[in-house]
Parts: sequence; structure tokens; C-alpha cells
Amino acid sequence: RESLVRAVLGRQLANHYCPRRSEEAFLVGLLQDCGVLFLAQVLGDKYAVMRRDSQATQSSLYQMEKKLFEFDHVAAASVIMEQWSLPELLAEPIRNHHRRGQSYPSTTEHVQLRQIAYFTGTVSLNKVESFSQEDFVLADYCRTTFGLDKKDNRKLLANAQQEYSSMAQLFAGIVPEE
Repeated sequence: RESLVRAVLGRQLANHYCPRRSEEAFLVGLLQDCGVLFLAQVLGDKYAVMRRDSQATQSSLYQMEKKLFEFDHVAAASVIMEQWSLPELLAEPIRNHHRRGQSYPSTTEHVQLRQIAYFTGTVSLNKVESFSQEDFVLADYCRTTFGLDKKDNRKLLANAQQEYSSMAQLFAGIVPEE
């Protein structure tokens, strides 16, 4: 479910920031945490319980993974991206979605997708159905990088929530409720 939300949020942000790459931003958001599913399969309950029971931010979870396990979800996703021969335009933002990078607007598509991936990979999605301004701990990054003020942030989240709800209905029975 979170992957779909991150995908929708990425597309909504790209519609504003780099409209030509909105579908690539969707794919990056959808796939950036594919390593989580892989690690849950490989490492089993210890990993799944850590992810499920943690109230930590995405960045804190990533740091916890690096501390507790031999591999983290970014390393796992990197292997998956290589195995799938994903184009570098998609693979690079996925491999780097926990690295902040430049915090000012860019015209380079790789950089734009990486900036979107950082945002979508860092924003807290603890309550997908009720996005709030509290979820925007990255407000300054949004302002300096994407030119979004608080009102724009709220509109972005509302649009993403609406698109997610429509997609969740479309995939009813496939996308988990919680």
C-alpha cells in the first residue's frame, strides 16, 4: 500500500515539477521500497516485525536496517534493479532515495527524479488515508527544491490522496486495507 501511495505522490509532484517525467516518477515511487519486500522474504520475521512495529521515520528505519542487518532495503533494491536491467533514469533515483542531494531546482531529469524519490521516500505515511500538514517535515525542502509553499503542499497531498483512493478502489481486493 505504501508503495502505491509513494508512486501517486511522486507522480503528483512530477506533474508540478517535471511533467514530462510524471510516469517515471510514479514507477520510482512504486519500486523504491521493493527491497523491503525482498528483505522480509529473506530475513523473515525479525525484519518484518521491525518494520511493522516501528513508529520511526523512514530515515530512522533505514538507519535501523543498516545497524541490525547485513543488508538494507536500498542495497536489496539495487540488486533487483540490476537484475531487472532497469534503465538508469529509474534505477539511479531508486538506489539513492535516502540521499538528500541538491536542495534547489534542477533541469536535469536524473536529478529531478532523484529529488522526487528523496521526498517520496522520506515523507511519513503513517496514516495514508489522512495526510496532514504534520507529514510535511520536509516543507523547507519542498519550498527550496520544488517551489511549493504550505498551500501547494496541502494541494499536492490532497491530489495524491484522491488519486490513491481512486486507484485503491480500482485494485480493491489486491491493495491491503491496512
